[in-house]
Amino acid sequence: MQQIFKIKIDNVAFGGDGVGRVNNLVCFVPGTLQGEFVEVKITKEKHNYLRAKLLKVIEASPERIDIVCPYAVIPTANKGADFCPGCAYMHASYNEELRMKHQQFIEMLERNGKFDINNDIEKVNDIVGSDSELYYRNKITLHAQLEGRERFLGYIKSDNENVVDIEQCAIADKLINKKLADLRSNKGFYHSLHREMSVTLKKITNKKGEDEVLFWRNNPKENASWVRQQTIYGNFSTPLGSFQQINQSVTDKLMKKVHDIIKETKTQSNVDSCVDLYCGSGLFAMAAAEAGIKNITGIEADEKAVVAATFNLKDYDLQDNVKFLTGKVEKSLKNFKRFNDLSKTILIVDPPRNGLHRNVREVLSELPFAKIIYISCAPDTLCRDLKVFSKKGWKIAQTGVYDMFPRTGHFESLTVLEPC
Repeated sequence: MQQIFKIKIDNVAFGGDGVGRVNNLVCFVPGTLQGEFVEVKITKEKHNYLRAKLLKVIEASPERIDIVCPYAVIPTANKGADFCPGCAYMHASYNEELRMKHQQFIEMLERNGKFDINNDIEKVNDIVGSDSELYYRNKITLHAQLEGRERFLGYIKSDNENVVDIEQCAIADKLINKKLADLRSNKGFYHSLHREMSVTLKKITNKKGEDEVLFWRNNPKENASWVRQQTIYGNFSTPLGSFQQINQSVTDKLMKKVHDIIKETKTQSNVDSCVDLYCGSGLFAMAAAEAGIKNITGIEADEKAVVAATFNLKDYDLQDNVKFLTGKVEKSLKNFKRFNDLSKTILIVDPPRNGLHRNVREVLSELPFAKIIYISCAPDTLCRDLKVFSKKGWKIAQTGVYDMFPRTGHFESLTVLEPC
């Protein structure tokens, strides 16, 4: 096949690649926007699709902006997959990025979930954006690569093998970038890097209330102190190696939404209990407590996070009515027996990218909760799970996107399910 083509970009797929056609085959082109006319070079041929490198933007979208990151997809500046695959939208205005993500979410509900947006979903909320699309990440993890005497430290390329050497990251907090510059200029640190080593940098608030950046190689020390973050509902502590949301402004907006849904349901239906699955260190359990829920049960596989969750809710005077349990959710379903009336219980689920375990979604979909709040970072597995709930008599009362990860191809979503 000829290697260089001029094509029209018809759409932008989930993940950020522009979609055009070459000889009736779908062609994915990173770094492009809907409506653009571009010149591309084919880099991969499959029987039903192609992948291509952007060579030139012949007719640009009015939403194209100057690229601030030297590692992003820049026409002709990169060879093959040498660009950093972390950010997909450095070339787009933020309003256009939000529009695309909102549209991608709707299309996935229709295509993957087989939902009719007008009939099966009562309300699709407007997308909720981040206060800042740059310098928002409070944590990054870089990877080391050695080539002879050269050492590289950065993000893994799309080939999943090699590393893009990163001096600064345009979506990492500026304090993290300052710390990274200090580490890169330290010869002793650089010589300490070994093949397949990871280096994590995390912004924290220290005991003096000041922001600083910690870093560690591979895993944090076992006895590492917890770290604090300031949320909309006060201080929140997390073990250093445990999961923590990386964009505080959007995290606060998610917490506020969860709080408002629970408070409204409590007023309307006398709900008095909450089950929080994949609860981490208790972020959404805290929102439930703020909404006046007095009986809270959380389940989380990370034992250290469970201890932190108990600590984070200690000031809510719930006494013996709050219980955080360590274990995999799929092996802990028997704990629902402690609730006498699930019709007065709200369920919160915030699973990892692979969504709900098959047994979990089958069991939960048959339990008579007052309401389910499903927070997801992966719309494909969300759609898979929602299909099961829909078949078991649940309706989607509302759903919508929260842009937790600006400039990347990812986003968070919040869906509310109610019994039909």
